[in-house]
Amino acid sequence: MKLLLTIPLLAVFGVVACASPETTNNRGYTASEEREFMKGCTKGNAPKDYCQCVLEKIEYRYTPQEVDLANQNIKAGRDMPAEWLTIAKRCAISR
Repeated sequence: MKLLLTIPLLAVFGVVACASPETTNNRGYTASEEREFMKGCTKGNAPKDYCQCVLEKIEYRYTPQEVDLANQNIKAGRDMPAEWLTIAKRCAISR
């Protein structure tokens, strides 16, 4: 269960804010950022519906810039946002 929860959270780090001419959704994420998240999440054998749930909840609660900042903080040795773990747990339970 723990592995299932961490896979998409690591994949979130691929969804970063960047200047792109690509069309974005209403929260500012591009289709390629969403594809990269799903690719990273499902690559770790997490079910697609679980990955989609995590992606939707992260996108709803965080802007791409907030995800990018959290990613930078984690790379600098700070803790992952507690809500990300909560999101992953809720998606795992709701499956």
